Amino acid sequence: MTDLSRIFESLPVSEESSSGQATFHALPASSNEQVLIAKTTQGRACLLVNTAFSVEPSPPPLRLENLTVQHNIEGRVRTNTGTTEGTFSLIALRTSDKLLVNMFLRFVVAFAEHLPKRPTASDVSLELQRLVTLLQSLRKPATKTIQGLWAELLLIASRDKPARWINGWHTDPMGLHDFVFGDTRVEVKSTMAHERTHRFSHDQLSTPTGVELYIASILVERSNMGVSLFDLADRIHQKVLPEESLLLDTIIATTLGNDFAKATDIKFEPHRSTDSLLFFPLSIVPRLSEELPARLMDVTYTVRLNDSDGMRSLSIE
Repeated sequence: MTDLSRIFESLPVSEESSSGQATFHALPASSNEQVLIAKTTQGRACLLVNTAFSVEPSPPPLRLENLTVQHNIEGRVRTNTGTTEGTFSLIALRTSDKLLVNMFLRFVVAFAEHLPKRPTASDVSLELQRLVTLLQSLRKPATKTIQGLWAELLLIASRDKPARWINGWHTDPMGLHDFVFGDTRVEVKSTMAHERTHRFSHDQLSTPTGVELYIASILVERSNMGVSLFDLADRIHQKVLPEESLLLDTIIATTLGNDFAKATDIKFEPHRSTDSLLFFPLSIVPRLSEELPARLMDVTYTVRLNDSDGMRSLSIE
């Protein structure tokens, strides 16, 4: 359970007076104290954003399957420091589904950090599009295994400049390789086997002239005492700016899709995996070098890599 989840669980539900004005029991969702986490009168998760006056027209309310948004709500907020009144944008979940609640709480931090220190309702409306996209992505199939995504996050977490790796991560959803840095590509492969055996598509190992490809090979081991991919993401968050944090969480959500709920419980031993990380240039990776016949498609094969051919580091930072 994340710190924000614990905060949310500890909050009482909001109250509504006879005049219709709501009193919310809330606490800051991040360092931006204008953004508060609270519970609705039904006990559902909601976010309150204390908005500044603006001459711009107020954005229209939004009602989606699992989310409602209202602007210019007059209300009272009680926090640890006292009671204040203000004008708020109210973003509320319409469900108590654990998966959606966890997703909502996980991503409101990046949402809050990305807002101005004194946001207007228009600022909130614009930034909400990202949150809506994240929630909608949970209904789609996963595009990668949890193990594969865990290995990619371990690589990012182990780098001296994780922001550089986040900005090169899955830049093209249809791309063949996990990371793109100009003319350098990095493809991450993980295995639970004792040998470095990895499966590749032929296209992954066929790069254009002038492009350098490296395989980041990681040995993984399931462990109940290990860390989940969300634990790795939390470590990365501490090293990067809000913009990279939001990008990181967006890629995680869109990659996991409807496997998001499972990912919390699947853990791997991080130290062994970090120690096992080796980079292999394409030149030493066994592969079919000739062009395939025109009507032969989707060729894949398993390759065994030798530790003695690998490099401990990769100079792209």
